[in-house]
Amino acid sequence: MIGSGHGTRFIRSAVKKLFQDGAPALGIDPDPQNIRAIRAYQKVGFKGDREVQTEWGRFRIMHLNAGAHTL
Repeated sequence: MIGSGHGTRFIRSAVKKLFQDGAPALGIDPDPQNIRAIRAYQKVGFKGDREVQTEWGRFRIMHLNAGAHTL
């Protein structure tokens, strides 16, 4: 099932619902090595390439504003 677009469709559906419910923006913090997840978020419109190191590991910070999505 990997590579067939299911992840992107699931994310797009969740994003649409959250924005319809009034969320002004969304943030996500995938592992920088999880290229498939990052690509799925990018396809939905998430932006950001800043990485941070925390006590729990390294994360890539990505965000999407309500007016910027392409659903």
